[in-house]
Amino acid sequence: AAGTSTQAMALASLLPSAETVASLLQEEPDTRKGLSIAPMTSRVELQNVSFSYSGSDMVLKDLSLKFESNKFYGIVGISGSGKSTIVDLIAGFFKPQSGQVLVDGVDIKDVNNSTWLSQLGIISQDAFLFSGTIEDNICFGVDAEDRDQNRVKEATRIAYADEFIDLLPQGYQTMVGERGVKLSGGQRQRLAIARAIYLDPPVLIFDEATSSLDAHSERKVQEAIEKLHGKRTVIVVAH
Repeated sequence: AAGTSTQAMALASLLPSAETVASLLQEEPDTRKGLSIAPMTSRVELQNVSFSYSGSDMVLKDLSLKFESNKFYGIVGISGSGKSTIVDLIAGFFKPQSGQVLVDGVDIKDVNNSTWLSQLGIISQDAFLFSGTIEDNICFGVDAEDRDQNRVKEATRIAYADEFIDLLPQGYQTMVGERGVKLSGGQRQRLAIARAIYLDPPVLIFDEATSSLDAHSERKVQEAIEKLHGKRTVIVVAH
């Protein structure tokens, strides 16, 4: 059940943008199975990476970065500076024109994509929720009989989602509506963080996760992110 849940989490939280999907559809399908790798224990590394989207100028040129296990990192820059491109390269949505993206020393182009995606939790500014209960969304892909209620409560506490869940008449069984329409933007973001914490990937990436929130929600989400210091590799992308 654990393997299924982490792969399901990847499907929920690693939804690329429409532009990413369009570009991927134009690429040749990669039919290689690739290596299955153990959960990351050391680092994610970009080595001398250069990248450009088809027909455009170079977005990244000869970039080298290291993200060590259980450390906290921030990537800050203006819009269009390549911040989200770094996230896409780490996730394997795109391949660099030159250089390497390494996980514990292994080039991700040689790694089975699903095994790597199962180790990532990416929370973007548009949190993905489906029509179901709050608990269903937190435990995405985990059968009801396999859910650990104590872990659900702990995940929502860390994400400050319990503050609003406890005020709802049906609590964790509250229906959120299609794409979470019954919740505010801040509530959806906190549920997305709770889901990532519950499913426990070794790497969490917050890609402009607070950019569209009101001041109160932004503060709560930032406080939730700060609680993860030293517990996972956390990469926060901001402008």
